[in-house]
Order: sequence, then C-alpha cells, then structure tokens
Amino acid sequence: MLRSKRRDIIGIIIIIGIGISAFLIFKSIGRGSFAGARSNFSKDWQDLRTHFSILKDNTRDSLFPTRKQPYSLMPAQERLKENIPQIFRSFEDPDWDNFWQLIYGSQETDDYSSRYLPVRKRQLSIQELQNVLIADYPDVFGLFDAKTWRDFWALVFEN
Repeated sequence: MLRSKRRDIIGIIIIIGIGISAFLIFKSIGRGSFAGARSNFSKDWQDLRTHFSILKDNTRDSLFPTRKQPYSLMPAQERLKENIPQIFRSFEDPDWDNFWQLIYGSQETDDYSSRYLPVRKRQLSIQELQNVLIADYPDVFGLFDAKTWRDFWALVFEN
C-alpha cells in the first residue's frame, strides 16, 4: 500500500512538472523568445500552401487545357506549308512535334525562385507564343504586324 502511494505521488509530481514546463514554454513563445521559429514555421506553412496550389493548378491545366489539340494536325500543317513556305516547307517530323508542343502543350514557367517548389506548367498565351516565335524565327515572324498575326493564328487553329 505504501509503495502504490509513493508511485502515485511521483506520478503526480511528474505530471505537474510536465505541465509547468509546457506552461513556461508557451509563455516564452508568447513573449517572442521563439519568434524566429514562429517566423520560420510561418514561411514553411506558406511554402506548403504554395506547393499544393501549384500541384492543383498543374493538374487542372493538364486535364482541362485552354487550347485543345485537334485529332489531326495534318490540315493545319499543309496550310502553314502553303502560306509560309520560308519556314514550314523545311519542317521535318521533330520540328512539327516541337511546334505543336509549343502551341498546345504545357510549358514550364519559372514563377518562383524557390528550389523547393515544383515548377509551374501552363499553356503559353498567344502573346507569349508570338514572342517565342519571333525569337526563334526573327526573319519571318519579326516582320508580322497585327493583321498578319491574326491570319497566322487563323491558319493554325482552323479546323
């Protein structure tokens, strides 16, 4: 009987000690002793939210792209070869694959400088596509005006 009372008292003392320690830790957190840890946790939490947001956006954009690739690209390829032969007449299959991937595929956009976050992927806007085409083929696409671009996109997207 004496032995069980001693165990109970020791248990109560340990529980009270743990409670006092926890109280002191929470008090010191409240006073700002752990402000750096709180700030770091806050940044980690924000990075985690951003990480899941990027994954959600990448998944949504890959399942429901803004521009959907038609079943056959051959008619568009023939129209481009006829209307802009300076570039498209010399295209081989890998060139066409790269071109259509640029138009209809998801491109990596480095929106964040953190190496811990995944890369955001999305379809490029028409203006971004125009900038890439001008950079890749300045001799032809660099000469396009607004009307010529409209005609070009009509050739690309016409079914």
